[in-house]
Amino acid sequence: MKNRIAGIYKALQKLTLQPTPENARTMTAIYNTLEDIYTELEAMENERQTADSGGGQ
Repeated sequence: MKNRIAGIYKALQKLTLQPTPENARTMTAIYNTLEDIYTELEAMENERQTADSGGGQ
């Protein structure tokens, strides 16, 4: 899932858009959302790994 999100992020960076305020707001919102999802997935993965290893005990 993280690889798919990273691919979407990279694809969006290659887009050529007119530098309008609305486009800037839209792209900022998309990037922020993708970053939030990616961060949440990393946290879930870390929690799962901690649980799988016995919670660090």
